[in-house]
Amino acid sequence: MIKDLISVANKLDTKGLTKEADILDRLLVKMSQMAEEEISEEEPGSETDVLSAITTVIDNLKSREATPETESQIDLLSQLLEENL
Repeated sequence: MIKDLISVANKLDTKGLTKEADILDRLLVKMSQMAEEEISEEEPGSETDVLSAITTVIDNLKSREATPETESQIDLLSQLLEENL
């Protein structure tokens, strides 16, 4: 999952969609922090933050002109979102 997110973030960067790529980058950092801390009780909203970030990226991608690659990225992120609900 992390490799997929990194790949999508890199593709967004190369297409000039830096805002969306930055959101994914922050999501990856948050996921890394969560893994290190093993989601302690001190951070009850952490999982919600990650899911919210994925949803934000999906919404931003949907607002752009549809291309096969964009649709593929939306599908990938949607699958990640569904797997974590």
